[in-house]
Amino acid sequence: MKHNVVTMVIRQPPDPRARELMQRQLSQVVGLYGGRVTDLSQEDEMLLCELLKARLPAKEVEEARKQVAELQASPTLLRRHRNAGTMEV
Repeated sequence: MKHNVVTMVIRQPPDPRARELMQRQLSQVVGLYGGRVTDLSQEDEMLLCELLKARLPAKEVEEARKQVAELQASPTLLRRHRNAGTMEV
C-alpha cells in the first residue's frame, strides 16, 4: 500500500502568536480534508536530508530510503519506532 505523505518547509512569521495560530489552522485544514499531522519539527528537515545525502555514501542513502518505505508500509512498526524515540534499525 502506498502512503500519501507530504513534507513541507514553511518559513514561519516572527511573531510567536502568529506562529501558534498558523500551526493550529494548518492542522485544522489538514483534518478538514481527511488528513492528519503526524509529526512536526521546528527545524528545516528537508535541508538536513539534503546535507546528509551529500555527505553519506549513495548506498547508505538508498538503504535509508528503503527503510522509510518499509516503515511507511507498516503503520504499527512506524508507531513503535516513533514511540521508542529512535529510528534505528
